[in-house]
Amino acid sequence: MTMTTMISPFLNKALLPTLLASSALLLGQPTAGPGTLSIESSELQYHQGSLSLCGQVVIEHDLGKISADRLLILPEEGQKKMKPHDLALTDHVRIALRDGGELSCSVAYVDCQATTAIFAGDAEQEFVIYNDYSGSQDQADRKNSIVLKSREMSVQIGKEESSDKKIAGSVIRFVVADRQVTLDYNRKLTAAADHVEYQRFTNGLLTLQGNVCISQKGMGTLTNPGEVQLTQNIVPGNKQLKSIESKGESVLSYREGETDVLHILICYGTIFVDHEQLHATMESPLDDKGVVLEGKQIVFRDNMGEVHADRLYLTYAMVDGELKPSQLRLEGNIRILNRCAANADRKEEFLQYALADRVEYQPDAKVITLSADENKRVLLIDRLNQMQVSAKALKIRRDERTARESIEGVGDVRFALLEQELDQIEKMFPKAGQ
Repeated sequence: MTMTTMISPFLNKALLPTLLASSALLLGQPTAGPGTLSIESSELQYHQGSLSLCGQVVIEHDLGKISADRLLILPEEGQKKMKPHDLALTDHVRIALRDGGELSCSVAYVDCQATTAIFAGDAEQEFVIYNDYSGSQDQADRKNSIVLKSREMSVQIGKEESSDKKIAGSVIRFVVADRQVTLDYNRKLTAAADHVEYQRFTNGLLTLQGNVCISQKGMGTLTNPGEVQLTQNIVPGNKQLKSIESKGESVLSYREGETDVLHILICYGTIFVDHEQLHATMESPLDDKGVVLEGKQIVFRDNMGEVHADRLYLTYAMVDGELKPSQLRLEGNIRILNRCAANADRKEEFLQYALADRVEYQPDAKVITLSADENKRVLLIDRLNQMQVSAKALKIRRDERTARESIEGVGDVRFALLEQELDQIEKMFPKAGQ
C-alpha cells in the first residue's frame, strides 16, 4: 500500500505536498513536484506534529532505494504547523545506492536542511556498515570494494553532474566513521582506527586517525598512534590503492614467510608507500639545520640485531600474485649492532658493531653490503672473532645451513683500526671495545 493512499484518511490535502517535500530533502533532492519520489509503508500514524510510517517502509529516490521498519518525520521545534525539520529511520535501515554500494544500520538521523545524515547501531545491530562497490549492484562487482564498519557514521550528500554538466542525481560525497572503525580494501588490505574520513571523489582520500593499524599481505603491518592517509586511483568501475602515507611515530612489522622471524622498522618522520611503483621510503625528522633529531633515526630490528639510519628505501616485487620485499637500502649515519647468526638467541649480547654511510640488503641472496662516502671508510669490530676491519665497503653473507657468516672486504682493506677510527666506533658503541 502506498503512502498516498494511507495518508488521505488522516491528513488534509495541504499537508501532502509538505510531506513529499520533506522526504525529498532527506537526501538532498530538489522538490520537483509529483513523481520525483515514491514512499511505501504498511502503516501510518500522526501524533502531536510527528508523522510515523511503520512496517516495511520503502523510499525510491534518485540516490537509490531506502528501506527501514520505521520512518519518523519530526517538525522543527517551536513550529505549530507541520514543517518537517528532522527525519529518523529505525530498525533494519538499508540504503541501496544507485551509483554502487550500500549502507546498513539500525538508526539513521537526517538533517533535512543540511543534506547530511548520521547513522548508528544499537543492541541488536551494533555496527554501521558502508560498502562502496565499484560499479553496479551485481555481486560480481563486490570483490572490488571499500567496506567501512563503525559504531557511528555520518555522510554528506551532494549532486553528481553528468558528462554534459547536467545534474545526474544524488551521491554520497563524504563519509566520517567513528568508534571502533574497521576498513577492508578490495579484500587485500585491512585497517582499524578510532576515526576515518573518506572523500569518495577526486583522489578517493581515506584519512585514518587514532591507534591506526594497517595490514597487507606481503607488506606486513603498519601501526601509528596518530594519522595515516591512503589515496586511490579512481577510474569508472574500478578503485585501486595508489599510496599510503604515515607521519609521526610509525612501526612497520613484517614476518618472514611461515617462520617466526619478525622484522621491525620504526620511523619517527614520514613513511610513504607507492603501490604503483612498488616501493616505500622512510625519512627521519630534521631540526632547523637539516640534521636528524637526536634519538629519532630509523631503526631496523630483528632477532639478528639492529640498524640505525637517517633514510630508508624498500623495494617490493610481485611473486606469485603476492608482494614480497626484494631490496632494502639505508642511508646516512648508519650504525649496526649484530648478534651473529650463531648467537641470535642471546638477545642481550651484541658481538659485531659497524659504522657506514650506506647499507643494501638483498633478502633472497642473504647478502648485506656496507659502503662509505668518498674519503670515509666502513668500520667494523667483531668481538666473536676478535677482528677489526676498515674498508671502503664490506659484503656480509649469511649461510642459513651452517648458521655462519662470511665477511668480504672491497678495495683497500685493513684488519686493524687506526686510533681515531677506534675512538669513532667506541664513541658510537661504548660496549664495542669490551
